[in-house]
Amino acid sequence: MASLVGQQLKDTYDSLLKTSDNDALGAYKEITDGSGNGSSLYLGTGGNVGIGVSPIANLHIKDGSSSSDVRIQDSTGTTTLYLQAQNGLAVVGTLTNHDLRFDVNDNEKMRIDSSGNVGIGCSPSFSSGSGLEIERAGIATLRLQDTSTGKSTEITQGTNFEIDTVNTGMDIILDATTDTIFEIANSEIARINSTGLGIGVTPATTLDVASGNSGGDAGADAPVLRISNTTQGNDWDLDDAIGTIEIFAKDTSGNSPYSTAFIKSLNEQANGTLPSGSLSFGTAKYNASGGAVERMRIDQNGNIVIKNTEATPSTVTDSVHLFAQDVSSSSELKVRDEAGNTTTLSPHNFSLIPDGASEDMAWSYYSEKNGKKINVDMLKLARMVEELTGETLVYQINLD
Repeated sequence: MASLVGQQLKDTYDSLLKTSDNDALGAYKEITDGSGNGSSLYLGTGGNVGIGVSPIANLHIKDGSSSSDVRIQDSTGTTTLYLQAQNGLAVVGTLTNHDLRFDVNDNEKMRIDSSGNVGIGCSPSFSSGSGLEIERAGIATLRLQDTSTGKSTEITQGTNFEIDTVNTGMDIILDATTDTIFEIANSEIARINSTGLGIGVTPATTLDVASGNSGGDAGADAPVLRISNTTQGNDWDLDDAIGTIEIFAKDTSGNSPYSTAFIKSLNEQANGTLPSGSLSFGTAKYNASGGAVERMRIDQNGNIVIKNTEATPSTVTDSVHLFAQDVSSSSELKVRDEAGNTTTLSPHNFSLIPDGASEDMAWSYYSEKNGKKINVDMLKLARMVEELTGETLVYQINLD
């Protein structure tokens, strides 16, 4: 075919243009098949080309069906770029299993790979899963912004990984080599590192909580660890737990896990609309079935309640044992010293005295060590001294 440059199509190819107008660029002209039949290919003023439509752009395509397509292939036909306009939807992509790349100034700026991963400034590469990857020489930032409030969140990767809530003052800073830091108004609130969680302090143990002030009252701003019960009901029953600190043994060798100790706040007001607050302390024996049980309590009035022990405790160096034990169906308070002497402090043990208590208000002394026991009716002893001396040692009144 001869060159059409500088030529008028009608003059070069007779009946090629479907018009009697000899100026091919003076108006939109439809190219025919040479016999006057339309082809839906149009030439327009300024060099516009239309396929299926009179063009209003350099290339304008319109299909009479539901969608219009453009396909561009490489020389081998194995890679196909695809452009499509559907009813209510525009499509750009590839029809083959290849990446889609976006360039600016002849340099790649974004890529969607064949797996659907998105890379900005890079070809996305994920060791597992999929998603969005942003890469650049320097600090890489992803910003999410609410234009109605002016608030935004920036996710930044530089020397540290940071999540900054712009205009709110709340920040999270993750240092890959040291700590994860949580900030509010540019002031550190908490920190996580390989040691643990620190609130107000760099942690020295698994959980470390600190607060204070720079001067003045040393007790002001003391650290507080709070456990809040947000129950909305008003039906509190006796011994309902309000909050618990539990120490739990989770043995990975196969032994059944159980609670080894606890501190509980318990309600002591039966059928109340508000709870009272006693403090219960529990421990567990070796291989205890069911875990820790209550051993001692500070009740709502501040009284100390010591539960009965199952056996007399063994001697511990540099210490004494204070414990409760059942004696003749009555709980008695006892103390065991380092030398092994176990003495009953509550004066009601008359177990060695054949006739029992000499009077209804009698009190006794009871102690044992190394298989030996001693039991004295102290009120009877005082009465005998009164008889011998004529002195009054015991005074008694009736409270009825």
